[in-house]
Amino acid sequence: MLDQLCDAIAQRDGMGQFLIRNAFETPLVQAIRSCFEIVVELRISTQGPEYRWHLQTTGFTTQWLRSEHRVVFLDSALRLLNGFTYWEKMKWKNTY
Repeated sequence: MLDQLCDAIAQRDGMGQFLIRNAFETPLVQAIRSCFEIVVELRISTQGPEYRWHLQTTGFTTQWLRSEHRVVFLDSALRLLNGFTYWEKMKWKNTY
């Protein structure tokens, strides 16, 4: 079902966002992460909310970043933050 949903989003040049309430390291998240181009992982540290990006095509993962300069789409996800993992499926275009 997840594959069908992601295919429907891509066929329409759309963008889908999924909030998974499991930690990034869990078997469930690891099993489905390849369905997505970008994974944004969220946590609350002793310094407050933080996030890091996992870029699936390159295997690159950013350092943990403090959310004081957070991207707009993280605002609502951070309100739900309690060790959740935030997934984003995006279809990139050559607009750069």
